[in-house]
Order: sequence, then structure tokens, then C-alpha cells
Amino acid sequence: MDYVFPPLIEKSVDSRIPEGHLRPLGFQRHPDGKVQETKGMPSPESFYKYIQDNQPVMMSGAMKNVPIAKTWEKDDYLKEKYGNISVPVSVRKQQFPGQVRIVQMKFKKFLLEYMYEDWYLATTIPLQMASELTIPQCLSCGSYFHRLLESELWISSGFANTQLHSHSDHILHCLQFGRRDFILMKKEYKKNFEFVEEYPTSISGHSPLDMNKINMFKHTNFAKTPWVYASLYGGDCLYIPAATI
Repeated sequence: MDYVFPPLIEKSVDSRIPEGHLRPLGFQRHPDGKVQETKGMPSPESFYKYIQDNQPVMMSGAMKNVPIAKTWEKDDYLKEKYGNISVPVSVRKQQFPGQVRIVQMKFKKFLLEYMYEDWYLATTIPLQMASELTIPQCLSCGSYFHRLLESELWISSGFANTQLHSHSDHILHCLQFGRRDFILMKKEYKKNFEFVEEYPTSISGHSPLDMNKINMFKHTNFAKTPWVYASLYGGDCLYIPAATI
């Protein structure tokens, strides 16, 4: 929770070594600023402006008082009520940093061990759990509600990150516990990261590069790529437009 973000960038003692060499993404240049922020949950009408402008926005405290903020706070509740559900768990391969394998296990086993293992859960929310969720107010009108595709659940302990990627759909991240940091970039800069499209002409895809250890002698364009950031805490939401990296 006390991790410094955005990272503090210090000049290399050797001028021949580029800034951020063999460091994680974000150390190669300073951010251009924070994602635009609004207090609380916007109305559907106000939210449409961000969609229309293709503009990411951080909604501070937007989901702070939903019921699961109390019931899901302790793992014991989830173990007792949903422990027998089978879930796909991402297990990091120690010998191949950045690679994961998917292991199917009972939710109870995951909750008992994820604090001590290099595991995380990223999956479509099981139907049994979905009944406890609250639809964000900004998506409550019919035009949004009837076009929702899926709800996903992410649980991790300590430091966890994802590949640099983009989605073909709009995303609304809502965090209930802990903290999550985001680096966002415009789709025009995909070529700087050797992006692999999901399929030809797709606006979704990912970078195969290891974002935890970037070779700045090889990938000099990282230092020329502008980015903005957001840090979410319990109750905050972040809207990410489709195709945003």
C-alpha cells in the first residue's frame, strides 16, 4: 500500500545508460499527469460525456458504500458462503518470470493460500456471487445496462501486475479493497511496444515485452511515449475507453 507511484526517476550515474534501463514501465520518463478525476459516481448523462470524448476518468469514492464493502472485507465470509465454487487461478511460473499457468481449484483453497503463494484470481464472476453485486449508478440506465458484457473478479495479495494490453470494449474498474495503480497510453503508441493484435485490424491485443525489466538500448521509443496515471483505493472506479493501452 505504501509503494511509491508514479515512480521516482533518478539520473543514472553512468550517462551512457538510458533512463529506466532494466527497470519497470514508468521509469523511462515522467508521466504527463493524472487521469481526470471526479468526486463520487457520475450520473448516466454525465458519464456519457466521457464515453463520447473517449476520455478516461477516475471516480473517487464512487462505490464506497456498496454492501460488499462490508460482507466481502473478510475472507472468512467468502470461504463460508462460496468456498466450494471451482475457480481458475493464475499461478506464476518461478522459472519463467511474467508467465503464468492456470490451475482449477476450490475458491476455499485459493482464499486459504493466496496470501502466501504467487497466485491471483482474474475470472468472470461466478453466478452465485453475482447476486451480491451492485450495478454502478453510471451504468443504470437502459442504454448502458442492456449492453453490459460481463463482470470480472480480481483478487491478489501484494504486488501483482498484468501485461501491457488493450481491450476492444470499454472497461469500468471498481476497486473495493487495497490499491491498484494504472498506466494509460493512447492507442497511437502501440507500435512502440511491439503490440500483437488479437486478430487482424483488432483494437485489442497485448505487448509480449517484459514490462518489469525493459531494455532501453533496444526499445528507445519507451522514453518518447507519453502516459498518464491513476491510483485506485477502496471504493474508487476508473473508466478506460476501448483501445486505450
